[in-house]
Amino acid sequence: MNGYIHPAMSVFRHILPLICGALLFASCSGPVPRDSLRSAALPNSESATEAWSTRQAQAHVSFLDGADLEGRESATRGFSRTASYIAARLKGFGIQPVLAAEYRLQYAAQTSAVTQSSIQLVTPDSLDLIRGEDYLVSGLSESLRMSGQGRLPQNVAGLHWNARLDSLSRNSTWDWRISIDVESGINLASMHIAGFLPGAKPQERDSLIILVAPVDGLGMQGISSWSDGTDTSLPSAALLEVTRRLSELERSWSLFGQTVMIVFASRTRSDCSGVDALLKHLPWDRTYVRAIHLLDARHPQACRWQESIAEHGINSSRLLFHQVNTPAINPSVVGFGTWFPRSDLLRSATIDPAVAEVLRVAENVMNAMPIE
Repeated sequence: MNGYIHPAMSVFRHILPLICGALLFASCSGPVPRDSLRSAALPNSESATEAWSTRQAQAHVSFLDGADLEGRESATRGFSRTASYIAARLKGFGIQPVLAAEYRLQYAAQTSAVTQSSIQLVTPDSLDLIRGEDYLVSGLSESLRMSGQGRLPQNVAGLHWNARLDSLSRNSTWDWRISIDVESGINLASMHIAGFLPGAKPQERDSLIILVAPVDGLGMQGISSWSDGTDTSLPSAALLEVTRRLSELERSWSLFGQTVMIVFASRTRSDCSGVDALLKHLPWDRTYVRAIHLLDARHPQACRWQESIAEHGINSSRLLFHQVNTPAINPSVVGFGTWFPRSDLLRSATIDPAVAEVLRVAENVMNAMPIE
């Protein structure tokens, strides 16, 4: 019996050198730098060969700037579809709802809306101009009544003429009449779409990092949706990619000690009331907010982010701005300066640079995230 070796011990004796060799190699090669994990591919992810998914980013842009969403104006049918899409993505990523089983953070708001617009050129053959083809209305805060002769009125805030029509009117003797009705003080229920990724370290979990992107758009012009380049879906698409990446990394390695709140904000266009509503109803102790990362095509001052943050007791220096650049677009319908039909963003010549910008911003945000 003294020379007997149990079969299991015999197997262990053969594999022990292999185990020791593997451990020695790991100790010699050193630990993987934690910063490199931000861009490491995960074997069980949908994009196992790359950190970022071009396919998913393009899908987000195509849907959010698609015709079915009708320009994503707050408190509209198109925005409701937007909220459903983003909530489904957050749930699929494993992000916790901001409320019990609900990603929609609702709040009361007031708005103004154009209820009727009529512009006539009075010639021997009177002509009714068409909104979305001959003129655009955006940001008009009160009703407008004007009439005159000759060139169409210039420098009217919120009213944009087609350049071809404006040129024709310069030397004309046309009579024109403008009647635009704006209803103010409309009470409505608006919403942000938000969720949480809890921190991995109990001692850091109360600290909060907020990632926010505006998701609302400028809505419709008649039967068409136009964009001035500041309300595209690129910031939201970038935030969706960051959220997907954060969730994958957290499931695999628990890298982030602090809690992360992801917010797709509404009412960031005409009156910017959504910014104040977000900070006022923030479901977190504001003294624990460590950083607010804003992904936007407009400078933060356009919606007074710094001032609003300070007014709600958060150090405004904690706002970190990530500029999102809309790619150059050759409009399929010319005449409105920087404005273009929203569908132009989805053309083959534009979608690739748009997606590249989404992924550039997503990577920049990811590189700014603290790893514990």
